[in-house]
Amino acid sequence: MNTEALRLLGGQLLRIKIEVMDEDTFSDDLLLTNDTFQIGINDTDFHCFHTGVIVPAQTLNDSEPFYEGQAEIYCRVAGHGGNLQTNRARTDTEDVNIDA
Repeated sequence: MNTEALRLLGGQLLRIKIEVMDEDTFSDDLLLTNDTFQIGINDTDFHCFHTGVIVPAQTLNDSEPFYEGQAEIYCRVAGHGGNLQTNRARTDTEDVNIDA
């Protein structure tokens, strides 16, 4: 975060929006959106954070056809607060076992 971004944040908490996605061949499915995590940013140093989201088992199972045994899951993560909107980053894709 640079000085201008910090000014735009205006001392407010940075709300983190996480979209959990299922990677597919043609179009990816949005499984869950969570924007309840917030972080306070007071300087331009690097800030690492960890948070989690829970996707209901049925939602995960419904994201793939019956013959698939895994869902390919990734997250899109962005922050917003004050007059600041960050770019959206994409996590690595993880294979998650599902009930077939």
